[in-house]
Amino acid sequence: LVNLIGNAVKFTETGYIKLSVRKQAHGQNPDTLDLIFEVSDTGIGISERDQQSIFEAFEQQKGQSVPRHGGTGLGLAITKRLVEMMVGTIAVQSREGVGSTFSVTLKEVATASVVDVEMWAAPSIDVNAVRFSSATILIVDDIEVNRNLVRAYLAMFPFAVMEASNGEEALEVIEQHRPDLVLMDMKMPVMDGYEAIRILKERDDLRDIPVVALTASAMKQSEGGIRRVSDGYLPKPLGRMELVMEIGQFLAHTFEEGASETIEPPPADAVPVSVSKPLDGETLLKLPELIRRLEAEQPAWEALCRTLTINDIEAFADQMRTLGVENNYGPLSAWGEQLGLQAGLFDLVAISAKLEAYPEIIGQMQTLLNNER
Repeated sequence: LVNLIGNAVKFTETGYIKLSVRKQAHGQNPDTLDLIFEVSDTGIGISERDQQSIFEAFEQQKGQSVPRHGGTGLGLAITKRLVEMMVGTIAVQSREGVGSTFSVTLKEVATASVVDVEMWAAPSIDVNAVRFSSATILIVDDIEVNRNLVRAYLAMFPFAVMEASNGEEALEVIEQHRPDLVLMDMKMPVMDGYEAIRILKERDDLRDIPVVALTASAMKQSEGGIRRVSDGYLPKPLGRMELVMEIGQFLAHTFEEGASETIEPPPADAVPVSVSKPLDGETLLKLPELIRRLEAEQPAWEALCRTLTINDIEAFADQMRTLGVENNYGPLSAWGEQLGLQAGLFDLVAISAKLEAYPEIIGQMQTLLNNER
């Protein structure tokens, strides 16, 4: 929508630009509907011939002045790709000298009841100002990337973190180690979160261990059932602030005096690689191999800069987060976390800026290594 509205502004000097949204219900399935977004303008319009190629990269319609209007560049090509990733369609209707209407249709969008927004209305906190006491946390999720993400979020705190890939494994770990908190995905093979929590709460010696349910379901009906069986609830995708606020209800903590009360996201082109204290010996030993790994990924990085494919960017971000955690190098995991967040928001400008910082990350790591020699 940002790209479509931006183009409308470029090519419209008089008249109007209008964004409209409407729904189209499915008679056979009341739980889904089609969403149609339309961006209309009274700009220069597009010829019928040019309409066939307008969604190709760097296409420019006849009569368009580059100095005056600028080009559509990758904008419409990226828009088309994003729409198709959401299993949608994009179309254009236009007449030269009259104007254009771009229509985006997202099919079979699941409807949801009004969701309780208490958690989202909660005041923001400065995560860096939170001081947790030592605690043991068990992460239960069948997807390794999800476990790694939670680990990265918790890496700044003095937690002992354990993992399990299903409810059955979780019960064994809980029996043996008695963690202070369990973060439990609800949909897993072998034994899901519902069954694991049921068994846990039936045990007199284990029922007081708090369980925070993690789920990708946003449906009100699902949320209600989850809240009834668990002690806490967090919808996916997880954010660090939301995770810290939730676990803060169950784990002892304090706030650093004079800290800001809100979280301000870093600029898109910020490179979180400054290290204010010497690296420990283990990290130094791992740094040369980590640099080689990142250099080996440069062809993949270059491809991402060219294509801006969201799925691939998210996978790359997860890989960088994991490498940062495994090698005890927080700035890399933080960079991957920020890149993944921007990919999830489809923020193409911020994604490009963040990707451009990749060589700088490698360069600063090399500088750190040279300074220690």
